[in-house]
Amino acid sequence: MTILYTKIQAMSDSTNLDRARDELDKISINFGVVDEHIRIFSFLLAIAEESIAEIALGILVRGIMRYEPNKVNNEVLWLLLAAVLSRSNIKPTSALRISLLGIVSRIENWGSPIFALLATALDSFLRNSLEYGDPLIAEQTVDFLATWGENYAQAPRTLEQVAKVNSLARSVLEKVDEPILLEEWSEGLDSFFNIASKTKYSDQRIWSSSIELLKILYPINILNNDEYSDRHRQVQKNILKLIDSSLAAIGTIFVRRGLSVVVHIEHLNQEITWSLGASAIDRIERFFQEVSSIFKLGFPKFNQIQSIQGSWIQVLNLPITSREADILATEIASLSSKNHRQSEINQNTIDSWRECAEVLSEKDFKINLSVSTKDIELQIIPPISTENFANISTGATTDSNEQERTHIRILSCDVPQANNIERILELSQLFVQYPSSAQTIRDKFLEIRGTKTRDFSYYRRAIEILNLIDWRGHPTNVCSALSRLSKKETKMRLLAYQFISSNVGSAWLLWKNANDLSEINPDSAEQFLTATCPSLSQKTIERRSQTLKAWLTVFLQYWDS
Repeated sequence: MTILYTKIQAMSDSTNLDRARDELDKISINFGVVDEHIRIFSFLLAIAEESIAEIALGILVRGIMRYEPNKVNNEVLWLLLAAVLSRSNIKPTSALRISLLGIVSRIENWGSPIFALLATALDSFLRNSLEYGDPLIAEQTVDFLATWGENYAQAPRTLEQVAKVNSLARSVLEKVDEPILLEEWSEGLDSFFNIASKTKYSDQRIWSSSIELLKILYPINILNNDEYSDRHRQVQKNILKLIDSSLAAIGTIFVRRGLSVVVHIEHLNQEITWSLGASAIDRIERFFQEVSSIFKLGFPKFNQIQSIQGSWIQVLNLPITSREADILATEIASLSSKNHRQSEINQNTIDSWRECAEVLSEKDFKINLSVSTKDIELQIIPPISTENFANISTGATTDSNEQERTHIRILSCDVPQANNIERILELSQLFVQYPSSAQTIRDKFLEIRGTKTRDFSYYRRAIEILNLIDWRGHPTNVCSALSRLSKKETKMRLLAYQFISSNVGSAWLLWKNANDLSEINPDSAEQFLTATCPSLSQKTIERRSQTLKAWLTVFLQYWDS
């Protein structure tokens, strides 16, 4: 790799490019199999400076054009395409934009799952070429769509994708003044857009085929024992991120609503069990709920779309409106940007992701998070990673305790609205008595003197906050134990312990830097909520702080007894 890199570097510095190119063209490249040469070129395409990547891709394209088409291996084409698309930024005027067309024009079946997955990322690449590239780049892109469009149209897309590419391509056509060329390209584009707008992709192998292929192309011995293992791992990591982003886009195409989310989980020290993976997904869901609460979007919960076999990659969906999905995706896109400090990203979003990443990293998780929406600009977004959470900072220097207090965030759904602890005990008892009848529980609770219809939802949420019932409304083991206790003092102490372990109770302890419940003053409730729950209005904070104050006052009466 070093020799090849040096030769290409020398060519980029050469004053006689033709002679340097002739020397490099003598390199023998086998396009029939992914070998060490192809992996070296993939590194140059994915990681090297853009000028080096341009030369490397130029060499590959000239070589592949001399190769018999039926002898070019699809895995080679896929790896070279994925390597280029995995680059974080490619200039609109880069020679890569023309050279890559020489690679993709050799792909004979865009309906194949490995190529279909990358189509959305390639569409994004082509749109930039059409919109921002120079006239040559834009026209060469139109030529690809017109010439190879019937095949390329077999890949899955949203109608929004098709419409945007169509609009940009027609704009380029308007500037073409050669009648014969204009007619040929117009007919080719008509064919592409007609097929693309009607394609209904159904091959479910699209979810897993690229992950499986990447494992084959970069086996353990290549990643760990090869002379260039570090560089191979870099390429594999970049392509994995591209796959994650592409899977999120496929989720958008297949589901067509809400926010598509891909959570890619690795654990540094042990094999991932279902419970271990689920705990990580729960924390990611909590992050989305925190960001949603910042923008007052409610508290969405994940729906599972697909679990990728052989890996811990979960394709999920947040069932929210398109506007809400775009808001959340924009925040994630800002987090994924290297310039997040200068962007308009909400500081609370940064704090929420930092806290989420720290919690998961402390548990030895390494997670990539990708999202996608139907909005063309938000279909392919670089993933954010728990590995990079340390880079997300405000730039301010504070002591560790103050920094920890600043980052504490709770959701409005974490804060109770039910003041009467006695009624919490009564409702929890009803859940134990009638575990299979939600309507009976509700009716019995409303028979209690002084309760109103809306009180039931408040008190039901309160016992959920205290982990006496789960999200499905089933009583927990704690709830069953509570019902068997005879003394009121013992019941109250158990509720107090449950409060300490709840999101709101543990946050209050942390915010006060307290080691015991008795160190918290009930009168600090309003100040605590103001500092930690940005989604609540001041009026709501005043009301809910009274509930917290009432709870803590009761708990403290029994805490030391």
